[in-house]
Amino acid sequence: MRKIVSGSLLIAIATVFVMAQGPSNAAAAPAGPAAATASPAPGALPAMGKPLTIDFSIPLKPWKQADLKLSMFQKRPALIFYFSPTCGHCRHTYPHIQALQKQYESKGMAFVAIISGTASNDDIIDFDSEFKLTLPAFRDQDKVFTTKYGTGSVPLILLLDPKGAYRIWNGSDDATLKSLDAAIKTALKLP
Repeated sequence: MRKIVSGSLLIAIATVFVMAQGPSNAAAAPAGPAAATASPAPGALPAMGKPLTIDFSIPLKPWKQADLKLSMFQKRPALIFYFSPTCGHCRHTYPHIQALQKQYESKGMAFVAIISGTASNDDIIDFDSEFKLTLPAFRDQDKVFTTKYGTGSVPLILLLDPKGAYRIWNGSDDATLKSLDAAIKTALKLP
């Protein structure tokens, strides 16, 4: 009984403290870890402190094609799918990315996959055997890409214009995927 009363008392004190802070103080509070990992709105611009364009010289290791370089996707519209092969949301999203690839690659959109640096070879092989990794793929072994462009969660989808400027989609829900589809049509100037 004593623990319940103490716990209730702590909740009451915390509630009073939060209410006393008020909305204006809460907005001015410094951003903590929760703010750093919050998902951006679909099609958001890069977060404060992140570069505004992609650095195509980032050292990424090709997954299958030895001669593959990120710079091959420069100067044209491109979609980068950053994912972890063991992430449930990534596994849900990848078939949608493949459908977008089938629909828009012939119309000028390049598609690239970047595999999280935390993924093991076995995880990638399992993902590839289940989903048929059709996108040209790189491994972010040294975690350079995620350090520079990541939001702290996967899947991360970046839509690049020919100058390398990008917008971010984070997530796998239907509204996010519809928003991405509309943005691709706009980028390619399709009806």
